[in-house]
Amino acid sequence: MGNEPGAYIIDFGERDPPNSIQSLFLEHLRPGDMFTHTFANIGQRESIVDENGKVKPFVFEAQKKGIVFDVGHGGGSFTWRQAIPAIKQGFMPTVISTDFHTQSMNAAMKDLCNVLSKFMAIGMTLEEVISRATWIPAQVIHRPDLLFSSSLV
Repeated sequence: MGNEPGAYIIDFGERDPPNSIQSLFLEHLRPGDMFTHTFANIGQRESIVDENGKVKPFVFEAQKKGIVFDVGHGGGSFTWRQAIPAIKQGFMPTVISTDFHTQSMNAAMKDLCNVLSKFMAIGMTLEEVISRATWIPAQVIHRPDLLFSSSLV
């Protein structure tokens, strides 16, 4: 790890004063770097959707730049207030994953099937959620050999 593309996964936690995700996305992260807990709205952490329910324009710019947006759904790192408006406005997570630990599996996250069903309830297709939980993550980590078939893409 170092200067190669896609070397970093960022969990941009709470800070006071808040750090700028615009600066993170556009000035520091490189194509292939991953931002996790995309739909979180925790404390002082800046979110991708503003107070009016609009995806911040620089978020789309960052996705076009090649930043990988990971759901990382855990116990407190997913909010419907972020996910629903984002997806309705055309912002799809690159990767759908869990932040699996004892607290999250016994709270709102439960398991990957539960997480995938949430995104289908918002409007994503079965093919979209399956590919974002299997094929696309394998490509992101440069391991297409992990899958037996790419027919879902």
